[in-house]
Amino acid sequence: MCQRHTVEEDDGPGCYAVIHDKLEVNKARSSSGGDIVGKLAAGGTVNVIEVSRVPEQQKVRAHIEAPAGWITLLDASGIRYAVRSKRPPPRSERSACTVWGR
Repeated sequence: MCQRHTVEEDDGPGCYAVIHDKLEVNKARSSSGGDIVGKLAAGGTVNVIEVSRVPEQQKVRAHIEAPAGWITLLDASGIRYAVRSKRPPPRSERSACTVWGR
């Protein structure tokens, strides 16, 4: 599932497809020392509300809406855990303010 990506994606807020099974969702922006609030299955989608580079860990992390927390998008070895998706998250995971397809 996970694969090394040589082309850097334009990471930012939006819908992402999870491509790594059991992707950890942490409370903290940093993946070390943060409480795990859940794990995401490959094939699911998440709504990213903020993207942050974590230089000390050489990772790109994303703050997601549900479950509320942080995931790794890209790690130091070039492994990507979620990719941008045009498919919206399931209706149950959308916020009342989200409008898709505009």
